[in-house]
Amino acid sequence: MDRGTAAERGPVRRGALTLVMCLAASLLASPAAAQDGGSGADDSGNAERTGGIDNHPPPPFGSAPLGGGVVLSPGWSVEAFWIGIGAAVGVAGTGITAVALAATTDTRDGAATALGITSMALLGVGTAVVALGGASARGHPYVPGARGLRIAAWTLGSLSLGTGIALVAADITSDDARAAAFIAPVMLGAVSLVLFAIDALVSAIQTDIVSRGGG
Repeated sequence: MDRGTAAERGPVRRGALTLVMCLAASLLASPAAAQDGGSGADDSGNAERTGGIDNHPPPPFGSAPLGGGVVLSPGWSVEAFWIGIGAAVGVAGTGITAVALAATTDTRDGAATALGITSMALLGVGTAVVALGGASARGHPYVPGARGLRIAAWTLGSLSLGTGIALVAADITSDDARAAAFIAPVMLGAVSLVLFAIDALVSAIQTDIVSRGGG
């Protein structure tokens, strides 16, 4: 009787031991699997967070929309364009008239000097106004304006204003050569104002392009 009972209990004990070992193995494997799964989720989350920043540098101007309904203001750059054109005409007109009066032998009453001063005043004030008007539109990195034109305009304007003031101070009516030389700063000054005006207009157009989505 005892031998039979022991023989019957042998398979039961082996089955119970096998079941316990399987349960222990599954419990030990579960934390490792959970850790691996969490690491994979973190990696995918990091990839999502960094993919849009590291792998996509800012697009060049005019190649992609800003998005978010961003609308850029051109400031008063369009008005500055027309002011620049008008100032250029004024500088050229008063300057040429001053030269013509200074070259007339019977006209030494100071009218030529007054017109020369007026021409240089228009050049100085017009340069400041138009430059500020163009800058009012350049509030975004995608709106650089026309840098080359601005550099040329500042160079020509500074040289013209300095030379013109020196000639007027030396009295352009006292010498025909000085009167003739005054035409150079007058015309170069007018050209510089036109360049400033074009830069202002380019800046206004760029704000419109960017606001429409870079199209």
